[in-house]
Amino acid sequence: MEQEKKRPVGRPKGQEKYGGKQKGTPTYKTGQIRSLLRLFQNQNFAKAVKAWEEIKDPVDKFRLYLESLKYTMGTVSSVDLTVDTEKTSLEQRVREEMEKTIETDLNNGGDD
Repeated sequence: MEQEKKRPVGRPKGQEKYGGKQKGTPTYKTGQIRSLLRLFQNQNFAKAVKAWEEIKDPVDKFRLYLESLKYTMGTVSSVDLTVDTEKTSLEQRVREEMEKTIETDLNNGGDD
């Protein structure tokens, strides 16, 4: 019995995506939930301000303020700026090769 070749599943690597939901498009349910949350926030804003004014502890008040900023401004991610010294940039490699060439030329008396 001849062994059957397995067909690859999905679209081949590098082929453009056709149809369907585009990357980054929120799902229908996500949009609905966000709309409902906005409606709730708008309807209860006066109550939230009143509750805010009743908070006596400044630390709690400030912590709540910072937490609320996440929902209006988004969160900020830290960025790691570590440099991998094992890998050199193209510029560094070119500079090293030029220095080797100059050194070789000087050692050979500049003769070509």
